[in-house]
Amino acid sequence: MIPKQARDMYQILAGDKLIVLGEDLTKGIAILKSDSFLEFAEMIRNTEPQEGHPYE
Repeated sequence: MIPKQARDMYQILAGDKLIVLGEDLTKGIAILKSDSFLEFAEMIRNTEPQEGHPYE
């Protein structure tokens, strides 16, 4: 369960789909709304490669 104060602060509503990312070294976690994450991923996919980038 996500505390009410955090839900209010980050506008997390009942039924929202969330992505939980974990990091082993520091034992940290990040909770993201899936729609925001998917928009970010799409933005990365649509970015033009920079000249001299190793993945060109």
